[in-house]
Amino acid sequence: GALQTSVNDATPAGGMSRGSYATDWQRFRTAGPQVASGQYATLSGGRQNVSGGQDSVVSGGQANQAGSNSCAVGGGFQNFADDEANVIAGGHQNQTFQPYSAVVGGRENRAKGEGAVAMGIRSSTSLSGQVVHASGSFTGTGDGSAQHGRMVLRTTTNNNIIEMDTNAGFAALSANDYFTLGNNTGHTFTLHVIARSTAVGETAWWSVEGCIIRDANAASTILIAPAPASTPTGDSGGSAANFRLNVSANNVDGRLTLEAESTGYVGDVRWVATLQTTQVAV
Repeated sequence: GALQTSVNDATPAGGMSRGSYATDWQRFRTAGPQVASGQYATLSGGRQNVSGGQDSVVSGGQANQAGSNSCAVGGGFQNFADDEANVIAGGHQNQTFQPYSAVVGGRENRAKGEGAVAMGIRSSTSLSGQVVHASGSFTGTGDGSAQHGRMVLRTTTNNNIIEMDTNAGFAALSANDYFTLGNNTGHTFTLHVIARSTAVGETAWWSVEGCIIRDANAASTILIAPAPASTPTGDSGGSAANFRLNVSANNVDGRLTLEAESTGYVGDVRWVATLQTTQVAV
């Protein structure tokens, strides 16, 4: 059975039933559901916290929630971890919404993409694997309207052209696995890419900068000139000089497209890109 400091009575005094083998040391509640209700869940202390997912943990603080399986909230105030294996270290009114996402700390940050990380004050991302940081926003809300971002994209080519993405393999490919822009946003970007064959030492690298904007809809997505060069910045081997990185604005899906090309080279070539962005939204 559960370990707990009070007897279940469905009132704030005793709380609702605890989960099987849960541990609940929290002593102050203002509502019955503020308990370790998940199976094997833990509430170490604090007040008005909820640990509702299986194997979830809330260490302390006030009005925090670990609402899904294997979530953890370290402390702080009104933090909400809402999907599988989310982590919020602490802070004030931070939220995570997709599997494996995290908020390092700060205030009113939103990690809404799979594996995304948000930090600072009022940063926000829906993109898979993106790390964002802000020190405030133009709107006074957690909308990410003034922030820095970083993504790592990858793919493998073999005598073909494939668009790079951030998909980790846990879910179907979606628009959030690319650098998809929100409406009425602008982004300057710095892109570092390396491509290397798995069989022999064919290596090429690129370092490019650019700016992409999207207005009211996907059709308005454009790159501001000049367009990044597709030829390698540097290369080694007999074939790598022919590898190409094609950077373009996709005005159907409203995103930045990063195409890896090894046409003419038979054999696997692994590509990794680090995309750093500075975002403004209006």
